[in-house]
Amino acid sequence: MGAAAERAKEENEEWAGVTPDAARRLVSAAVEAFAERGYHATTTRDIAGRAGMSPAALYIHYKTKEELLYRISGIGHEKALRIMGAAAEAGAVPPSGSATPSAPSPAGTRSTTPPPGSSSTNSRR
Repeated sequence: MGAAAERAKEENEEWAGVTPDAARRLVSAAVEAFAERGYHATTTRDIAGRAGMSPAALYIHYKTKEELLYRISGIGHEKALRIMGAAAEAGAVPPSGSATPSAPSPAGTRSTTPPPGSSSTNSRR
């Protein structure tokens, strides 16, 4: 099997939940285009061309480029949740020496630690 055929097989597996086939080809083409050019620089014409379709064909499956990005993001989030769930069920732990992220302070709260270089006492007397 050639490199192009192998890549096409992997893409079909990656986006297997997207149906019909034309929508799956558009998702795959959009991911490539967004990765290469960025969301804002990619046009619907670019995406359709990569998928081997006419620009109008994209609108049969997705109303806007934004809706297509939303679909791609949703698939990525679902995959991340499956991976994390499987790791949690398996009792996976972070590698030793890796930092465990701490929770951020709630929005709108202030730190009780004074900034470096400031006096912790009131300087007005």
